[in-house]
Amino acid sequence: MDTPVTLATRPLLRLVFCCAIYVAQGIPFGFVTVALAAWLASHGGGENAVGNVIALAVLPWSFKWLWGPVVDSGLCGALGRRRPWLILAQSMMIVTALLLLRAGGNIALLGWLVLLHNVFVALQDVAIDARAVDMLEGNERERASGMMYGSSYVGTMLGGAGLGLVMATYGLPIAVLTLAAIQAVTLGVVLAIRERPGDRFFGGRSVTPDTPAAATAGLGPVALLSQLATAMVRPAALR
Repeated sequence: MDTPVTLATRPLLRLVFCCAIYVAQGIPFGFVTVALAAWLASHGGGENAVGNVIALAVLPWSFKWLWGPVVDSGLCGALGRRRPWLILAQSMMIVTALLLLRAGGNIALLGWLVLLHNVFVALQDVAIDARAVDMLEGNERERASGMMYGSSYVGTMLGGAGLGLVMATYGLPIAVLTLAAIQAVTLGVVLAIRERPGDRFFGGRSVTPDTPAAATAGLGPVALLSQLATAMVRPAALR
């Protein structure tokens, strides 16, 4: 019987998948900090407007640690432990990207939509990091960490220079639609690849065997946050 193609059974697929997600989440950052910032400056936004929008884009990353207990508490075990969060984050990234089209010249609305978009980008970052910790073994983690971080810079380049070129040629709406299309392709990849044999593609009952990484899957976010607080005040953590 052939082994199912999943992240757990294909080491190279795990590495490529993690890097691809990091490229995808680097694209919005490059788009906002380079392409959208240039658009604002050229449309009379001024330094304050540009600075505020970039600050709103970065703000969710300062609080992304709050997603940790939420992601660890699970969402829909039939789809895998981390995959449901990736599906949710990527879906909402598409929705919030498309909502940017409604902002028009309303810079305040644009800024808040950028903030909301990056809330879900930060969620995706936490979910893919958690998946990497769950599945990567031994020397895989060190190599993958470097490659994933480098992949984020590739995404930033594509979002800044690539979408900036699209915007300069075809306008902001087409650049935003291109961003949404890239995220839709990424969502398709997440939907197509399961974490482990036994995980469902779209729902149903999971038959995934218990794993050490699933030890906290039954705990709620409050219990996990309490455990995190306890761990952080231990002498080793304080040192």
